[in-house]
Amino acid sequence: MSVKVRIPSPLCQLINCQEEVVEVAGYDVLECLDNLAVQFPAIKQWLYNKQGELFPYINIYVNGERDPADELTRPLKDGDELLILIMVAGG
Repeated sequence: MSVKVRIPSPLCQLINCQEEVVEVAGYDVLECLDNLAVQFPAIKQWLYNKQGELFPYINIYVNGERDPADELTRPLKDGDELLILIMVAGG
């Protein structure tokens, strides 16, 4: 099963990814992120804390929708699209 993952440009540069959209296999969001980390190992430090949890400022959207309660375990279908969004705050 193939899922497209959109990676924001700044994160792409940090992990040496040439394309902002890559395809990975996976049946849920976590499996896709794990497979993305196989292709780009540096992404783990930008997504996960030391306990292996997503940083609170990382949001994952599936086909344009976010479900925080089901963020990593949400099942996926062939052709779905994930968007990794890094929330920015400031004052």
